Amino acid sequence: MLAAILKDAATTRRVVSACLSQGLILFFLLYTDNALRITQPLTISDAEIDAGCAILRHVIQAETRALHML
Repeated sequence: MLAAILKDAATTRRVVSACLSQGLILFFLLYTDNALRITQPLTISDAEIDAGCAILRHVIQAETRALHML
């Protein structure tokens, strides 16, 4: 399991939701509302890892751009 600490709970919810809409299932950590939990399945191919990373990278970049527009 990996975790990424994001700016706040609202940002984390937006990232999780956007990833889910693109087919990547992520979760929140139970003890903090601004941590993004990344738990890969026991069996996963390199191509699936690359695809998941691409989705997450795209969503975080979009979120960063949106924050800079405010």
